[in-house]
Formats: sequence, C-alpha cells, structure tokens
Amino acid sequence: MTQLTQGRLTPRRNGDQVGHVVAAATLLFTGGLVALNATGFAVPATKAGRNVVGVNECDVDNSKGADGDLQASLRRDCFAFDNSATSACTRLDIGAVAYVEDDSTVARTGTAIAGVVVDITDEGVWVDVGRYPITVEAA
Repeated sequence: MTQLTQGRLTPRRNGDQVGHVVAAATLLFTGGLVALNATGFAVPATKAGRNVVGVNECDVDNSKGADGDLQASLRRDCFAFDNSATSACTRLDIGAVAYVEDDSTVARTGTAIAGVVVDITDEGVWVDVGRYPITVEAA
C-alpha cells in the first residue's frame, strides 16, 4: 500500500446513477427493476433472481448481442412500483424490505430484494432501490 505524497484528482461519479453491462439476448425496459445475473451482467429482476441494483433509465435491446455488448444506465432512488396481488405490501410494511415479484411489481415476501418500502399511495408501493446494502436474517 502506498500513501499519497501529493494531492491527486480522484475520479468521481454520482452514486445514484450507475452503468452495468447487459447480458446476452436481453431486453431491458425503461422503468424496470434490474438485477445482475450470476456472471455479473444486467438482466430484468425476477422473483428467483438476485437483489436489485437499480431501475433502468431507457430501453436497452441486447436481444441479438453478446454479454457486455451494451450498457444500461440505472438509477438508484425512490420509485413507485405495482403492488403484488398475491403478497401485497401494506402500510405496516413501511420501513421493511420489499421483494421482487417481477421487473415492475414488488411483494411483501420473497427472496430477491427490491429495496425498502418508503410509502404506499395510489401510485403504488414506493421503494428505495439500490442505495444501500440490505441483508435479511432468517427468522
């Protein structure tokens, strides 16, 4: 390890906007929850997938491309998503984890974490997505 001996210009970027390379044969839609697959490429979030890393900012069509041919621009912030019909979040879940049901729907139970429930309104379940690590201990 080397300590600085003079000042330096340290690269910086906004932590609320991140880019991830997209998996082969993948189509990501604007506003969809995005996770990384087992090899680290961006894919639409699924119930059986990995935790969400952000929300896609524009359509990305890598349906004919290889892993990493395109990059998705993702935002980490608070968004409103559809509420599950089978495992609906309620106002009692505010402050608790929301789970992925699909790339536009969150649920009260599951395995892949979407984020933390901030509010529930007529617009949907407001979820703080991807801004800090979330761990859930087994009950």
